[in-house]
Amino acid sequence: MSGSVLLDPLRDVSLHAVAVVLLASGIQKAFGLRAFRRGLLLVPYVPVSWTYPIGYSLPFVEIALALALLAGSPSAKVAAIGLFGVFSLVAALALWKRLAVPCNCFGSGEARVLSGGTIVLNAGLILLTLFAAPAARREWAIVSFAAAASLVLLVPMLVALRDALAAARPSQEVG
Repeated sequence: MSGSVLLDPLRDVSLHAVAVVLLASGIQKAFGLRAFRRGLLLVPYVPVSWTYPIGYSLPFVEIALALALLAGSPSAKVAAIGLFGVFSLVAALALWKRLAVPCNCFGSGEARVLSGGTIVLNAGLILLTLFAAPAARREWAIVSFAAAASLVLLVPMLVALRDALAAARPSQEVG
């Protein structure tokens, strides 16, 4: 087996994983546009007037970027890397200023704040995007997309399970 036979499907899954993350993120933000925009008010150095165009357009930019990646647009990879880079810079700025800025990475329902983990996640997405195929090959498209979607959606399910198990444990209070 040649390296390409093994590498090509991995590159396809990488492309689809990045697209699924952008799609899920954009859709979840779109369902809470006002709350997402209000969360932007806490980002340092972002004027209030900028929170409107950013807050009301970014979710749809993410969705369009996901669709462009799936369609094989060469500029979409560059745009995705740039977007993840900007997200990393915003998280680094919040850390540097020691501010608890809501992550809102996947909509306003999240309780997470921007952190070093946010930067690591975006760095991972940048690496996946760099590794990703320029465009998924048709013979792998459905399998690759299903595998990527399953992997990406498995993470929040595991986090929810962990949180549910932690909440179900009896507290260890000393009385």
